[in-house]
Amino acid sequence: HEIPAIPGILEGIAYREKTGDLFLGDVHARCIWRLDSTGQLTLFAKPDALYGAFGLTVDEARDALWVATSALPEIAGYTDALKGHAALAEFSLTTGELRRLLPVPADGQDHVLGDLTLAPDGTIYLTDSVAPVIWQLTPGATQLTPLCESPAFASLQGLALVNHGQTLLVSAYANGLHTIDLATRAIHSLAPPANTTLLGLDGLVVHGDDIYAVQNGINPPRIVRFTLTPAADALASFSVVAASLPGLTDLTLITLVAGRPTVIAGSGWTQHEGVKEPPPPHPSRILQIILP
Repeated sequence: HEIPAIPGILEGIAYREKTGDLFLGDVHARCIWRLDSTGQLTLFAKPDALYGAFGLTVDEARDALWVATSALPEIAGYTDALKGHAALAEFSLTTGELRRLLPVPADGQDHVLGDLTLAPDGTIYLTDSVAPVIWQLTPGATQLTPLCESPAFASLQGLALVNHGQTLLVSAYANGLHTIDLATRAIHSLAPPANTTLLGLDGLVVHGDDIYAVQNGINPPRIVRFTLTPAADALASFSVVAASLPGLTDLTLITLVAGRPTVIAGSGWTQHEGVKEPPPPHPSRILQIILP
């Protein structure tokens, strides 16, 4: 699907199977768009309380859309007073009402919450790309708390639950993939396969035994697929699914739509780089990988 020209930065993407809606997080416009099953694009959440809208996830059981929101210079109305501010927002899927905004606890550090994932028990896990912390919101909690912190984390990005939900897999732009055992909170760094790189990995999504990832920190950007060993302590396979294709540029996050890995391309980040004034509207695309 081609998105009509907008001046924003489309980063997050989430699919609501019940209605066929796609939700798109706009970093620059500080809002959430809804793309319905007919291709109509409308505002789902206006920029009344958000910073930039990054990762999104649908929580059907709680009628909730969870949003990682962070302040960067690319957001509309940015001031130095907003530097380092980040929060988790909860919206009603039914009404679009903002239910609550849970800021990262003040600790003297800057924070950028870039992505999140939902566990079956309702726990939300979030990556922080500035502070080396993975945050969590447990069921019934009223504030974010650290799951783990490590100097091994360098610019955390995407995350996904693997190993039957017992392990959290996270990507770090500067040093590849890590796993966290949720029972012990032990952190393990995965070695890259021969003749390839795990640098520049961003969004992750699980499809069966396969994990699809956006690798937008290398040139050309690409979509890769890999599997883990049964113990989730090493990579068992790694391959490039798509690269150097028309329109496969300026990639951001990834999700599953009707069982197909689906990614935002032409997101708008490149138009905003080094620009003081908002650039003119630009088209974006939703691209799918057709699995065999």
